[in-house]
Amino acid sequence: MKKAAVLVAGGKGNRMGGPVSKQYLPIGGKPVLMHTLEKFHQADSGIFFNSCPTGR
Repeated sequence: MKKAAVLVAGGKGNRMGGPVSKQYLPIGGKPVLMHTLEKFHQADSGIFFNSCPTGR
């Protein structure tokens, strides 16, 4: 069975007040989004991810 995940990682993070969007803030040397993607991959390495660039 094919599986997919929808990770909503858009936005600018204005409330955080930083120069970088929160999904790209580094934690432990990696962006927050990468930590999330790795956890999904660990749970099921066959999961399919698709991305959509900003403004699309």
